[in-house]
Amino acid sequence: MALTLLPDPSRRRPVAIGLLIALLIVLYFIFLHGFVSAHLAHSAEMDALLEQQQRFRAKALERPDLEARLAEIRQLEAGNSNFLPDESFDLAAASLNTRLKQVIVAEAEDQQRCQVISSQNERASDPELYESVTIKVRLRCDLPDLAKILHTLEGQSPMLLVSDLNLFQQVVFQGAGAANNLGSMDVRFDLTGYIRKPGNASR
Repeated sequence: MALTLLPDPSRRRPVAIGLLIALLIVLYFIFLHGFVSAHLAHSAEMDALLEQQQRFRAKALERPDLEARLAEIRQLEAGNSNFLPDESFDLAAASLNTRLKQVIVAEAEDQQRCQVISSQNERASDPELYESVTIKVRLRCDLPDLAKILHTLEGQSPMLLVSDLNLFQQVVFQGAGAANNLGSMDVRFDLTGYIRKPGNASR
């Protein structure tokens, strides 16, 4: 009895189709899979580049508007009288001292009873958008004059801020006792202004 490896005639066609499909799959992975994968990767890269190019074009179209807005902001800032006109901390501190003395001369009824005892420059240590200039002031002054001086300092341009205000009643010794010198105060406060220069928060 002879053996045969050929399939039954009724099954030869499906088997042939299956073998053909298997051969095509093998040929695809041998010859075409690398090319197709590289093409798909290249297409994805091109899509990403096109998307990036579109974003750059959109930003480029916005640039004239941004530049115009920036110029407007610079113009407004240049005309802002709230800043001290000086360009450095030391010059601004000297201007603050001069400004304080000018206000005392203008507002104090008796300049002999309203005088600066000492002032000390102080740089800011906390983060700030613009560089601040502070002088720590000690003066002796009658209370009514002091109120006018502080009001004038904070009410005019450039913008100045008074902080850490401390008032101490002066004591005058008369004979064996001591009496309050009514109206005369030992005053200590910080006087702060800003210069048009980036502070340490922008560094």
